[in-house]
Amino acid sequence: MLGTAEHSIELVVAMAHHGPKLKRLSQLAADYPEHEVSLLSEDPAHSVAIQEESELLGIWVDIDPGQGRSGIPLNQRERIQATSTAAGSRLRGLHFYEGDVRDDDPARRAAACEPLFRGLCDLANHLDKNRGPAGTEGRLSLLTSGTPTFEAALDWSGFDDRDHRISPGTVVYWDSTSQAFGIPGFS
Repeated sequence: MLGTAEHSIELVVAMAHHGPKLKRLSQLAADYPEHEVSLLSEDPAHSVAIQEESELLGIWVDIDPGQGRSGIPLNQRERIQATSTAAGSRLRGLHFYEGDVRDDDPARRAAACEPLFRGLCDLANHLDKNRGPAGTEGRLSLLTSGTPTFEAALDWSGFDDRDHRISPGTVVYWDSTSQAFGIPGFS
């Protein structure tokens, strides 16, 4: 994909790679320096290890919205701050997967996501006050969403004043999960 791209791509590997996988990702970034390659971190020592492995890899701090899937729990601000600080100039922003909100009704999904999104923005605002300029106008970028919740994220106005991106994995494929949640497919 990176080798055939006509324009610069931002590739975010939504995993916290270590050891040989981190080395491979570092090599990928070195092989394609015209693209931005980043990965997730949820530990200060890991953020440091990424920087020691490569000058090219970006870091997104992985935040757990309370679903216990991955990331630092949203309420552990000290650990989040330490991981963000350890990422230094490689910090790209906060990654937040709330895709386990899987109510069949889109309005109820959006209502369930709203306090999660508010908590993420409160955290980002707190972190912005405690760090130097980075990201869009010195503010952290936010990367959210799974297939069931990306529409709620797009519609939530609280993200309007931030660099916010969505990253639902199946948007490329449109699968049975999309159909089950009433998300229209591509013609």
